[in-house]
Amino acid sequence: MIRQYDQCTLKKLQDTELSMLGDIINVCEKYNIGYFAVFGTLIGAIRHNGFIPWDDDMDIAMLREDYDKFCQIFEKEMGHKYSLMTPLTHKGFASTVIKVEKKGTKFIPNHSRKMKCEQGIFIDIFIYDKVSKNPKQYKRQIKRARFLAEAIFLAGSPYPEINIGGIKEKAAKFICMAVHYMFKLVPGIHVFLYKKFIKYSVMANNENVNKYTIYQSTAPNKCVVDIDNILPYQKVRFGELMINVPKDYDYILRERYGDYMKLPPEEERINHAADIIDFGNE
Repeated sequence: MIRQYDQCTLKKLQDTELSMLGDIINVCEKYNIGYFAVFGTLIGAIRHNGFIPWDDDMDIAMLREDYDKFCQIFEKEMGHKYSLMTPLTHKGFASTVIKVEKKGTKFIPNHSRKMKCEQGIFIDIFIYDKVSKNPKQYKRQIKRARFLAEAIFLAGSPYPEINIGGIKEKAAKFICMAVHYMFKLVPGIHVFLYKKFIKYSVMANNENVNKYTIYQSTAPNKCVVDIDNILPYQKVRFGELMINVPKDYDYILRERYGDYMKLPPEEERINHAADIIDFGNE
């Protein structure tokens, strides 16, 4: 069952995330760190000049070199207010998607309620790494990165989102739960798996190629894009902010979503409504 927000809570959540994004943008501009909107946040920026009305999260992306610079200055510039969540920095965090989380808040969805780490209101950061010009190596990268990403999640939670129905869904959920509790017998397994994931993600970054993808995505093959489609960034309005979007955002969105300017049917207007939301001192 898809949970729904009351409008007051959703608006407050969106306002909190917009403020967080403003802080990230200020730091990125101070240190000349590139970032840009992706996925639903990019659609929202172009179609609505802000959030997709029912959306409750924000997605930005960075090239690997920009993300590395962001990590170097994060604690100094943002550590008093935010946490940069990765399996390497926070024990129990089991995801390949990096999160900037606001300290003192809570955002705990059903599927990650067993994850043993702080879970606050967040903005997701996705990283673009190069695609190997060798098709066999690229397929190997995708296959192993996706396997490791799923294994990392199971190391932290026994409840992946599985919607295939019937006996197959029950069997898949049982297997996932069994794998999770096997992983719990191995201390630090998610850190080991994450280091392997990074290894495969950056495997082609020294090659002289212009194509990039997001290996954190559930479908990296659908995220492949030429660097000339991304740079130089454009500025568009997102609520009260002006944010970066890829140069050829229309091409990128149409390749992935088709007619992204058309609103989806109501039954497909889903969000990530959490079991627990706490805005802290706000």
